[in-house]
Amino acid sequence: DGLYWADGRTLDVEGGDYQVIENLRIAYKVARRTRIRAIARIGDRAFNSTPGSTAAAITYFGKDLRTMAKATTINGQPFPGDIA
Repeated sequence: DGLYWADGRTLDVEGGDYQVIENLRIAYKVARRTRIRAIARIGDRAFNSTPGSTAAAITYFGKDLRTMAKATTINGQPFPGDIA
């Protein structure tokens, strides 16, 4: 264990997913993008509990996750996506 100058205290339990600040930043990035999508869908009567509507919502709200998972190449140097 130990605390380095660049580590942030996240108040997560020992062995938790958010002990590393980089993991928390990615989770917040996803939350910000998903929030914008959710605000656009507030009061949308097209979303209901039918299987087709639920599948469409999963596809709609999962778009940012799929985008963040894609690797990019900059000047011939490949970089992994934000999430794996």
